[in-house]
Amino acid sequence: MKNDCGKDFDSFKLLSALPDDTVTAMAYVPFQTDKTMFDTEIALSKGTLFTDLYKPFLRGALK
Repeated sequence: MKNDCGKDFDSFKLLSALPDDTVTAMAYVPFQTDKTMFDTEIALSKGTLFTDLYKPFLRGALK
């Protein structure tokens, strides 16, 4: 599967979400492994192409 930039998403299957040599007290950002994407128009309105990254702010939702 290829994205609009010509990158092959299947090549990411070999990557772990985190490095193999993680250490305590270090911050890590996992590799993005989700391939689910919004349609272009929806992505523009939500501010992200990837559905997994869409985290709308719901004021007062945690009360």
